[in-house]
Amino acid sequence: MRTSLRRSFSTALAVGSLCLVAACGSGGSSSPASTAARDGSPVRGGSLTVAVPDAIDGWKPDSAVQVSTYQLIREVEAPLLEVSADGQKIAPGLAASWTYDASRTALTLRLQPGAAFSDGAPVTAADVVFSVKQWMSGPQYGALYSAFIKGATAKGGDKVVITLTAPSSALLGMLTWSNSAVFPADFGGRSAAAFFKSPIGAGPFAIKSATDDQISLVRNEHYWAKGQPYLDSLVYKVVDDNSQRLLQVQSGEAGLADRVPIDFLSTVAGADTVVSVPSSSMSLISFAESTPSAATADPHFRKAVSLAIDRSALVSSVYGGKASVAKGVLPPRVPGSDGCPTCAWETYDPAAAKAQLAQAKGDRDTLELLVDSSRGVDLLAAQAIQPMLAAVGIDVSIKQVDSATLLTRISSGDFSMMIGNYSAQAPTAVDPLSFVAATSYLFTGASPTPALTALGQVSAAQSAAGQTKAVAGFEQQNYAAAKVVPLVSPNVSSVLGPDTHGLTLLPSGLYDASALWVGH
Repeated sequence: MRTSLRRSFSTALAVGSLCLVAACGSGGSSSPASTAARDGSPVRGGSLTVAVPDAIDGWKPDSAVQVSTYQLIREVEAPLLEVSADGQKIAPGLAASWTYDASRTALTLRLQPGAAFSDGAPVTAADVVFSVKQWMSGPQYGALYSAFIKGATAKGGDKVVITLTAPSSALLGMLTWSNSAVFPADFGGRSAAAFFKSPIGAGPFAIKSATDDQISLVRNEHYWAKGQPYLDSLVYKVVDDNSQRLLQVQSGEAGLADRVPIDFLSTVAGADTVVSVPSSSMSLISFAESTPSAATADPHFRKAVSLAIDRSALVSSVYGGKASVAKGVLPPRVPGSDGCPTCAWETYDPAAAKAQLAQAKGDRDTLELLVDSSRGVDLLAAQAIQPMLAAVGIDVSIKQVDSATLLTRISSGDFSMMIGNYSAQAPTAVDPLSFVAATSYLFTGASPTPALTALGQVSAAQSAAGQTKAVAGFEQQNYAAAKVVPLVSPNVSSVLGPDTHGLTLLPSGLYDASALWVGH
């Protein structure tokens, strides 16, 4: 979803071993020769290796799926705006300021003084206008941008006016997406295909080298935020075995293990630091509806599944208390997304599940529950859910597949049931609603119309109460049909070596790498 599917169908099981403080070494970092870090002040210089759980799937924002890709795009290509540290507000990015006109159909953004691409060329209003056109023409999210944006016009070298199709409370949040990255006009004289093989951006870092399993970045010396990034270089290394990801931090091979599964935090060595925050992500079960004769196409069957699952038990046994029971399909901690007051996803009632199952039609002989093999916590959840379902008469087999295979299968409808995860990047309910719509209702194959309707209502709402009402309406429709069954909202956690500093996790799991620094 925004993954490990976009922003997130992904994850991890890991086993770590303790290490002596001396053996943990530099925490995967190369520190500058300075004692300034002793007072807690950031030190400029050095290198940091980050071990990430999912593969990088390219540099084109519109087609990005993996969380790691969204993080990398922010470091290199950079969106117009950013999200505040608590994930609730809009913050300056490449755009230093913004104002609406009286009708709220014209948004004027002023670029940061001195903003430049990593090749030294200044970021201009013309670059932003060109980029807006690219967003609007993208095959995955272009229709969404076009629903809100009529066009963009340069006003001098440092101001851009984005004209809206109608007043919208959603556009600013959309401009914080990694999808809203800024490119040089005409891709700097290259074709789009050539540009996205190794893009030039205005983020804090530039690409030094890239392979399928390792991306090496160096400081963008022309970055607009003076003094940042603190690091000279930053290496993202794909380590999909979660035990190895933790072990690399504990041995000093990496300085940061990204998105460590909750069930592994107890194995973290004393010299290392756990950063864990409640997330804007959701773990859920999606059902394929593409085959009418299948049990998963029947709402009675889907409701039976929901009623058979003890979510509180999942929180305590699988997530170690570092999760909350789902109140809706849309992730929490997103302004306007307050769940469904009239829904009761927390209900655990095996008798009611059996009653629903008695009314269900369709073939239940070949039910398979897909999980991402890189997400150990999803496997544990599946293993906990399997006997709960069996107790009411639903027999499922658990099938682990790698992230790429999972995406291929669910995108083509080649599955029965799947445990997936997705998260919201931006502080607006339009973010998850757009993902629900863009993924054919979270890969179920159901009509995206309810999500699109709610998306329009959220955008048009002029108050927080109006947005909350629109979201609640969507949630109620999903609850009535159980198109998707939400499970829990887990915390997001990363582990830092003893020399790694400056990490502030957003509820989405993303972070500002320009603030990272290394030092003893």
